[in-house]
Amino acid sequence: MTQRSAPPPLDMAASSRLLTLRDAAGLLGMTERALRKWTERGLDAPPVVRLSERRLRIRADVLERWIESRPEAGADTA
Repeated sequence: MTQRSAPPPLDMAASSRLLTLRDAAGLLGMTERALRKWTERGLDAPPVVRLSERRLRIRADVLERWIESRPEAGADTA
């Protein structure tokens, strides 16, 4: 199995492009599987765009706003 590189840096403030769950999970610091399970449960997960039954995407600008709205955003973890 080949190693996959991290997604390229993203200027999310200026972007409304659709991210794959893999890219979005990388930005959130989690695995794609964990993000997929989270969105399936619907427990305060980032909003997804369903392209088909199996293909989900997350808009970069919506993801950024969702991250900023989280209570943990910017909180010290010390």
